[in-house]
Amino acid sequence: PENLHDVVMANLFATVLQRSFEKMAKTLREGGVLVVSGVLEDQWDDTREAAQAAGLAFEVVHQRGKWISAKGGAA
Repeated sequence: PENLHDVVMANLFATVLQRSFEKMAKTLREGGVLVVSGVLEDQWDDTREAAQAAGLAFEVVHQRGKWISAKGGAA
């Protein structure tokens, strides 16, 4: 398929990320990397669950203060 990407990066509100994970999953090339940031600590569980529902998983999660960023890809 065309328009597949090795890396997708998104620094968006958690609610926007959650609605976008299915589309992001479809645009990642096999073995591609997804990087997200801008997620507040109290929104992380819902965001992670939405990613999992779209077939994505995060292997690395960083937190600085109340902000979370994460790196992952297809589960």
